[in-house]
Amino acid sequence: MPADRCVSVADSCASLADSCASLANCSIALVDIYVTLCLVCRQLCLTCEQLRLIRRRLPNCVSLALDSCTVQLDGAPMVHLGGVPIV
Repeated sequence: MPADRCVSVADSCASLADSCASLANCSIALVDIYVTLCLVCRQLCLTCEQLRLIRRRLPNCVSLALDSCTVQLDGAPMVHLGGVPIV
């Protein structure tokens, strides 16, 4: 994948993170969105470090979802916050 595509994906993720961070509360639906977002970013070569940078800009509940993603990126199984595996 071209490097500029990777940068574009990272920028999109960061932009979405900013939107979520502007909300007072974070719903389970948003957590689901970010779990899905994480899977997409992983497929489009967003790195663990980029995910960690994004995580620091998110509310705690969404950060948990990206924590799960980072674990997956590091080679461990990913488990949804509700306990349902997503691969």
